[in-house]
Order: sequence, then C-alpha cells, then structure tokens
Amino acid sequence: MVGLIQIIERLRSGGRVAFTPDGPRGPKEKAKYGVGGASVKSGAPVFAVEVEVDRKWILKTWDEFIIPKPFANITIRYSNLMFPGDDDSAKMTQRIQSAFDHLSLTH
Repeated sequence: MVGLIQIIERLRSGGRVAFTPDGPRGPKEKAKYGVGGASVKSGAPVFAVEVEVDRKWILKTWDEFIIPKPFANITIRYSNLMFPGDDDSAKMTQRIQSAFDHLSLTH
C-alpha cells in the first residue's frame, strides 16, 4: 500500500507512471484495483497499451512472459485516454479492463 500512496503522490505532482495491470500474481490479463485507484485518487488519466510480437519466446510463468526474438515484428496498440471523472476506483478499473479487452479483440 505504501507503494501505491507514493504513485498517487507522484501522479498528483505531474509525474508519469506505468503499471502492469494484472499485478505480480495475476490473474493474467485482468486489471487490478491499483491502476483504477491511482487514477481516481490522483485525477490522472489512463490509457491501455497492448504489445503483440510475431516471433517470441514464451516463458513458463503464470503470466507467460514474452521475450521478442531478434528481428521480430512488434505491434503496439493503445486506447484513448480515460479520465476518472466521477468514477469510483471499481468503475475506473472496470473501464480499464474493458479497454484492454477491446484492444485484444482488434487483432
């Protein structure tokens, strides 16, 4: 929780941060409270990013971590900015998850 408080303070002061939204333990590809909570508490906008690699090694980890192979083609997709507005943390997290789901459907 201390880390999240520091992230919120950094965002409030104009800093930028990046999250792996599924957290260190998963479940894989499911947004957790931290991203939505940090956005709502700081007022900072969020956007979802998806990276697709055509040639890769996939590690045998819970998240199937990907390492691009040399000369791989990499495609990066991103959503529009999402501002928290009047959303609570749960609603914002749901919007972030929906953006990730939509990005995954576009390929």
